Amino acid sequence: MEKTIIQEESSEKQFTKDSQLQEFDKKTFLTVPYNNKEHAKENGAKWDKEAKLWYAPPGANINALSAYLPKEAEQNAMQDNKQPITKQDALSQFKQALEKHGLIIDGDPLMDTGKMIRVQVDGDKRGDRSGAYIGYSDGRPAGIIQNFKTGVKEKWVASGEFKSFDKTDLAVQRAKMEQNKADREKERNELHNLTSKKVTLEFENSRNGGDNHPYLIEKGVKNHGLKLDERGNLLMPLQDVDGKIWTVQHIGINGYKGFEPNGKKEGNFFIIGAKNIQDVEIPIICEGYATGASIHEALKKPIIVAVDAGNLENVAKAINAQFPSKNIVIAADNDIQKEEAGKDNVGKMKAEAAAAAVNAILVVPKLTPDEIKKGYTDFNDISKSRGLDEVAKQINIALSHTNTKEQAKPKDLSKNNDKSKEPLEH
Repeated sequence: MEKTIIQEESSEKQFTKDSQLQEFDKKTFLTVPYNNKEHAKENGAKWDKEAKLWYAPPGANINALSAYLPKEAEQNAMQDNKQPITKQDALSQFKQALEKHGLIIDGDPLMDTGKMIRVQVDGDKRGDRSGAYIGYSDGRPAGIIQNFKTGVKEKWVASGEFKSFDKTDLAVQRAKMEQNKADREKERNELHNLTSKKVTLEFENSRNGGDNHPYLIEKGVKNHGLKLDERGNLLMPLQDVDGKIWTVQHIGINGYKGFEPNGKKEGNFFIIGAKNIQDVEIPIICEGYATGASIHEALKKPIIVAVDAGNLENVAKAINAQFPSKNIVIAADNDIQKEEAGKDNVGKMKAEAAAAAVNAILVVPKLTPDEIKKGYTDFNDISKSRGLDEVAKQINIALSHTNTKEQAKPKDLSKNNDKSKEPLEH
């Protein structure tokens, strides 16, 4: 059977058109991204001015328009629970879901703002806002929840059935939900690109930062390519695998860290000791700048900074997709105090997930009992406690396993490779 594949950008649909004609037997609402509207129109789709949605009239070719049909998952989510609830009930559900993932919400969540709302999460320092959410109350309330500390990104849909919910409008509701999603994705991509141009220009015109910034002095590391903004904050640019800068992290004199509004962090990174990822023989990926600087100063090798635990896997996947032959090492954080208290050791867990995703070598900091007692968690802490030689010793264990790109499951170097088999974290 002859088949034609048409591909658009990430915010658009990918669809298949074949020669076997099937027709719609009734008016069916569609979700048509802006850049695909001409294709939809050419294949029989029409615009409903009242509903403000595209639709397929009876007799239109199903095969040509099938990619624009609302997903069945949305329909199932709307019908999965028959207990009547109000919109206030849904707000309460949303707040509970937000708080479950560590977001701190004062009063009811804000709905229908059209943008992500940044909030504090459990464990944030003063001024930090490591959580974000967006909520919609049209039709069946839904939203997205993100905790950048833990790496959680979860879709939320209200459960139950609304008394005012007219099931005859289910198709319209589903189509509107997906159309809004496509529109938001298009708007988000545009904002990301505008922010990329803005921060790239600002970074290029910023003054170079020395080694005497209070944050660098406190962490005991040098400045490796960071600049300063007008307020004296360090600027760390995050780039993609092609070298395009998408956002910057601001690091204040008191250790405060924040990102440029509307910047794209996911999958992007900072390189210490090299300009391009192509020049990095073995990508060693860690969380924050201070940890990366300590490893770089210990090994004199380029280091990849993913900025937080939730971005480790995104960065590892992006590098692996572009350079599948490169061996990758994941240098974890290791919060043993939390683990011993029965809480999640997030840094270690996210590093393990990243290593598993790309078959990388995982190395977890080997901390002494005294260091654990003091709350130390990473290779910067080890550097300040026992010096760069100890950092080099532990990381070199990982590098000794990167002679070949193995296809077996990733080695977990949270356990030492010497005869004692002593776990690195103990």
